[in-house]
Amino acid sequence: MALSEGTLKAAALIEGIRKSMLERVSGLTEAEALTIPEGHRNNVHWHIGHMLHVQLAHWYVRRGVPLPVDPGFRKYFADGRSPADYDAGAPSFAMLMGIYREYSFDLVRKFGDILEAPLAKPFDYVNTHFATVADDLFLMIYHEGEHGPLVARLLRALGRE
Repeated sequence: MALSEGTLKAAALIEGIRKSMLERVSGLTEAEALTIPEGHRNNVHWHIGHMLHVQLAHWYVRRGVPLPVDPGFRKYFADGRSPADYDAGAPSFAMLMGIYREYSFDLVRKFGDILEAPLAKPFDYVNTHFATVADDLFLMIYHEGEHGPLVARLLRALGRE
């Protein structure tokens, strides 16, 4: 089945959003990514992990399919979690960045076969019904739009932006 123009545009927009995020955070050291600046609850590491957690949970778990990669997304990056929940098993920033890159580009080529797949448990969020992985692309745009400014504030607090 051919993907709709809207799906193709949403995938392209996500790739642009992710490219911008990668340009901003790729130069961080592990220590910087793990730093929680004064007045903040989370760090850049957590935000990258959380965005991946949401994307992969929606793309795989909501279809009833096991995650293809899982360095502890639910344990460390689910809503309500924070770096205070980290233990020795928390994934490194380098590992998260590798996964983030893999799930940020060539989305149609890499994942086109699942984009029209139905979700096992469709859901409603922000006055919108989500029934396929392609529908979730629009939620990703919204979600990353929430976290982008938070990462920008962290980078400013770290003196990196």
